[in-house]
Amino acid sequence: MHPCSSPRLAALTVVTVALFAITACGAGAAATGGTTPPSGSVGQTPAPDDATSGGPGPGDPAGSGAIKVKPEPGIRDARPHAWDHVDVAGDGKTLTVYYWGGVEDCYGLSEVKVGRDRDGALSITLLEGTRAAAVGKACIEIAVLKAVAVTLDEPLIVSDPT
Repeated sequence: MHPCSSPRLAALTVVTVALFAITACGAGAAATGGTTPPSGSVGQTPAPDDATSGGPGPGDPAGSGAIKVKPEPGIRDARPHAWDHVDVAGDGKTLTVYYWGGVEDCYGLSEVKVGRDRDGALSITLLEGTRAAAVGKACIEIAVLKAVAVTLDEPLIVSDPT
């Protein structure tokens, strides 16, 4: 009997094909199921009517399940990252920016850039990258809802004095 036609090789081929099919199906499900894709693009300027989600606001008292994060030093290869939505507190200066990021063991927030254009429109850019301790290590690719608090110098919402 030729070595390539052995029952062991046939069984190994079946197992390999089955594992490939399971892996491929799992990757498709993870990529498409269960999460809402981010609506905020990198450097997106929120429109006045949809800048807030109408949610609980800073502090997240309603419990969205978001992990509260802060920018930290030492993050490597930080890249612009899309945000999901923004809650504005009653003072108009305190924002909570929600985004889907990587798991905390591997990924961290490097910086939040906030700016205004000439017309006063707000622009928010998040930079997330790899933690130094995770460089070169295998990291699971699961999206985690995160929230970062930002305080503006001037209120986003200007009240009418009349």
